[in-house]
Amino acid sequence: MRGKPVSRPFSDVIDQIRTLADSGYKEIVLTGIHIGRYADNGKTLDDVVETGAEIPGSFRIRISSIEPQEISPRLIELTVNHPKVCNHLHVSIQSGDDEILKLMGRRYAAGTVFSLLEKIRVRDPLFGLGADFIIGFNGESERHFNSTLSRVAESVLSYGHVFPFSLRKGTAVEHLPGAIASVEKSRRCREIKAAFQKHKQAFLAANMGKNHVIVYENDQTGLTSNYIRVLCAEPAEQGDMIPVVITGYGKDFARGANLRGNNGVA
Repeated sequence: MRGKPVSRPFSDVIDQIRTLADSGYKEIVLTGIHIGRYADNGKTLDDVVETGAEIPGSFRIRISSIEPQEISPRLIELTVNHPKVCNHLHVSIQSGDDEILKLMGRRYAAGTVFSLLEKIRVRDPLFGLGADFIIGFNGESERHFNSTLSRVAESVLSYGHVFPFSLRKGTAVEHLPGAIASVEKSRRCREIKAAFQKHKQAFLAANMGKNHVIVYENDQTGLTSNYIRVLCAEPAEQGDMIPVVITGYGKDFARGANLRGNNGVA
């Protein structure tokens, strides 16, 4: 069981970002449990992102998974507009049905979350929007599932991670009725994943011909700011920050041509 969230001192976090940047790291990921609840003497996650991004150096900041109700207008501004903050958010939505969200103890409405995502997409058509969903929660009827499936299918999400519900003993939901059979969970997960695959293909297509800067994860693949994995024919060193143009795409990745030397970014 998780206890009360504890926030590291603001100065320690900023010092670590500075140390990583000075050491040559090109992408720094802010992560934690309930990261959006970060608070230290009046400083919030927004302050960490903004102050960290103002540290001199050629690097960018990415935010890890965040709860939807913890996404502030200021955080949206930073992820949409700041050149050193990744235009990407991965949101822990979990369900697209309000009744299931209530059973999960989630304190938000599905419509509010998906409306927020739409507003972000309007601000930046190439913004990377990902989400986590848990399928087959106890009590999830076919109607509940179809509600989630419809919301996902009609959403502006660019990808999603889908997990079948797994009961943990000792939790508040242990005695909830309406357990879903494993085979049914698998079917529902496949349908949600198929909807997400369509979104992923559409997002990759929308990035065709666009210039991005990738941080190489190994000698041939790297990650864009908006969370697209790019395969480049031209090798580079792990950790290099290189400009590319998207020239094609497959099922789960894009293909890119290295533009290093063409526009001076490296």
